[in-house]
Amino acid sequence: MDDSSKQPISSMPPAYSLEGRVALITGASGLIGREICLELAARGAYVVAVYGGNHAAAEMLRSAVTESGGKCETQAIDLTSVDAASNLVGDVVHRHGRLDVVVPCAGMTLRKPALMTSSEQADILYQLNVRSVLDLSRISMRMMLREKWGRVIPVGSRAGAFGLPGQAFYASTKAALEGWVRSAAFEVGYSSITVNLVAPGAVRSDNTTIYSPEEEAKVKSQIGLTRLAEPREIASVIGFLASPAASYVSGAIVAVDGAARF
Repeated sequence: MDDSSKQPISSMPPAYSLEGRVALITGASGLIGREICLELAARGAYVVAVYGGNHAAAEMLRSAVTESGGKCETQAIDLTSVDAASNLVGDVVHRHGRLDVVVPCAGMTLRKPALMTSSEQADILYQLNVRSVLDLSRISMRMMLREKWGRVIPVGSRAGAFGLPGQAFYASTKAALEGWVRSAAFEVGYSSITVNLVAPGAVRSDNTTIYSPEEEAKVKSQIGLTRLAEPREIASVIGFLASPAASYVSGAIVAVDGAARF
């Protein structure tokens, strides 16, 4: 992806700028969510960064955005609550008068074989990874219809297309998002609203429990670029899809996996 988001907002080509737009990002305290907030703020958007319970990480994010000249507010919310999406979107529109970009990035993983996953564990996974994403997306799109412009960009996973042995229920949640994106994009396209899913492959994390050294070496050997993605590399793709430059990209599942062949 180009480096236009690293330019000062005032010198950014209009096709890549989000000046005057309001962007809502969930999972903002995570590594990828944080980078998405920084990316969209760098493009000129007013960022509403939504997080679960990591107040320290959210405050560090807000400070990082504002210190770089961007605009950001943070909001803590339990996205699994039935009314969370409607309350969140309603509050943003009430205070800012609009909502232009929505990036549902919040989610959880479950490393457990299919036959060992309980109904209760599956319910929790689907509440956050699927229902909260679809609720937030559809309620946001209703607001976007008023402006006849919008960007909805859920964050999925390559596991949604290829499966992930040992994490079958997690993979199924990401597969559900892919089907929804392909369908919903057609339904709202008449109003210049684009709906795309970004599907990362293996991403570098500060959490050393995700991969053992042996697992990481094996994963890298199956990636064309021979390394894990940096969170900012996922965010830069989302920045492009959110911009006017991506006006004819919709209904796409955009793989950001370094030519992985798992």
